[in-house]
Amino acid sequence: LVRPQIGWNTGNVGRTCLAFGATLHVIAPAFGLDERSVRRAGLDYWKDVDVHTYESWEAYDAATRASIPRRFFFSTKGSQGLEETTFLRKGDLTEPEEASGAPALPSVPTALVFGSETAGLFELIGSEAMEGHEVVRIPMLDTTRSLNLSTTA
Repeated sequence: LVRPQIGWNTGNVGRTCLAFGATLHVIAPAFGLDERSVRRAGLDYWKDVDVHTYESWEAYDAATRASIPRRFFFSTKGSQGLEETTFLRKGDLTEPEEASGAPALPSVPTALVFGSETAGLFELIGSEAMEGHEVVRIPMLDTTRSLNLSTTA
């Protein structure tokens, strides 16, 4: 999440990450992730979410460029529709250990990147950051400006 501003959206995405065994990467400035703010927002599961925070997009990019090579950026200005996007290809999933109950995970680490509730990715990080990656548009009627961040994620 790039500069998320609303606590319950960050919390909902965190809960989804927890359910799938994914890491939540949060680029600052963001909704307060300190213990008091998290408790006030009712995020009692937050202690179990694997959260990494970064001071800027550049810091995130430098820290994860090699370890998370596949990135999908979500934007109302995306060049391809969600229905045209292939997130997993044949052979992309690892086989989980049968007894663990863990979900199968992508063998190529992948990031789904979303902007804040009030500004899109192009405004927040610039189009250069998305070069070489897929920029996905979620289809919706022209009468709707955007979708809720946590619903979309």
